[in-house]
Amino acid sequence: MKKKASFFLLFFFLLLTLFYYLSIKDNQKKCYGVELNVLTINSFNLNPDIPRISYIGSSFADMTITRLSAIKGINLIERTHLERAKKKLGIKPDALITKEMAVKIGDLLDADLVVIGTIQALTRDSFRAGSQILDLRKEDNKEEEVFISEPVNIEGGIEGIEKSANIESVNKLQGDIAQYITKAVPVALTEEQVATVNKDYTRSGPAYVCYAQGRDFYVKFKSSEDNDTAIEFFKKAIEIDPNYALAHAGLADAMAYKAAYFKTGDKNSLNESLKAARKAISLDPDLPEAYKSLGNTYTFQGIIEYDNDRKDKAEELWDKGIENYKRALEFNKCYVEAYINIGRIYVFKKDRKTALNYFNKAYEIAGATSPEVNFFLGHTCAIEGNCEEAIDKFKTVITLSNDIKTPHSAFVIEAYIYSGLCYAEMNKYDMSLEEIRKAQEINSEYHLIYYALGRIYTKEGEYNKAKEAFEIYLTKKPEGILSKEVRELLEKIKEKIKENN
Repeated sequence: MKKKASFFLLFFFLLLTLFYYLSIKDNQKKCYGVELNVLTINSFNLNPDIPRISYIGSSFADMTITRLSAIKGINLIERTHLERAKKKLGIKPDALITKEMAVKIGDLLDADLVVIGTIQALTRDSFRAGSQILDLRKEDNKEEEVFISEPVNIEGGIEGIEKSANIESVNKLQGDIAQYITKAVPVALTEEQVATVNKDYTRSGPAYVCYAQGRDFYVKFKSSEDNDTAIEFFKKAIEIDPNYALAHAGLADAMAYKAAYFKTGDKNSLNESLKAARKAISLDPDLPEAYKSLGNTYTFQGIIEYDNDRKDKAEELWDKGIENYKRALEFNKCYVEAYINIGRIYVFKKDRKTALNYFNKAYEIAGATSPEVNFFLGHTCAIEGNCEEAIDKFKTVITLSNDIKTPHSAFVIEAYIYSGLCYAEMNKYDMSLEEIRKAQEINSEYHLIYYALGRIYTKEGEYNKAKEAFEIYLTKKPEGILSKEVRELLEKIKEKIKENN
């Protein structure tokens, strides 16, 4: 009887242990495995409104994202996509963000939580910040968390940040906001994570302001001029505080996109980008933005090497790019450009299945606001011969680019070009040439236009026109793997012309 009782006690104990273990695991999922997109609105509204220093409000959003990005389990949508969502919804860049606007932006970006904030002047030399957390998963968004800070004393108040030699109080305030958000998610922070959230990235007000202004121009992403202005501000921030890791990461991003996004192909820009990204990591090995920046640099360096027919070197660089992107994604699973660029690498590697997997991940996060995501999905469909699906994606690229006020970007030009090639594959030559004409209206000097015209005219049997188009292409782009292909096509066309004569 005693043995039987002991057996039941042991069984009951084991059952309780199992139940306790499962409840702990479930609780850990709730606290540490949270899969949430926390959207921080572009600018903490300044009260009273001071347009000249609107970037201070934007910087509070940026720094909240930076501080929370280092915490695994919280996924944050980058401000680039938030700004695009605002444009798509017709919200002006410096508009005060209301709760209603925030909900619309959150719905467009499929966010779970939306954070809006206000920086309020109290006296000439003090201000405080408040933030409101809207939970879009709850019906009618009725439940919300509100945080109000203690007053922050700086000579000159909010505007005084520009001249303050020590902004520890501002850093503490931003850390308090970030930590408050973790409680609303909820994510339980370790002591080490609390220290990360409260880190002083710089104590120099002038360096902080230069970084904030650089970020504002970089996030606009309208033109090469905006990007160049961002570069100058990041360099000023580094000059003031050489140990400012975030400024080095920002410089790395802007220099990489100077060479790649704006199609300069400048190797010196990429070398400077590489140097800046490595410096950022050496200064702060736990900064996710730095690994993303380094991933960008290796990706674009690899594309240039590939274009120059140095495929082994390209593969080596791309492997390093993927490694650094994955390091960044361990922290924040919402780095859209990381997914896009890993996908691009796999397109070059001829692994389109893996490429589509990454493009689709990017699409899940930013498909409603990102022309780039839709472009690369369309490009992959075109490579696979799915011309109608590709054309639909390219049309989306053009529509989104108009919505976000970038109608003349390289992605729009190439969307028209590749649509033209797709129509040619479908033997719809009039529609094909109409698409190319639209690309020419934006930039008649764009070299890929003449590659596409050569291909279209060749398929149509207009060999003299094809020859002329390919020759123009080679004057604009004499070197590169595509130029090698054009020369081979040109030789075949010349043979066709001889035969016809």
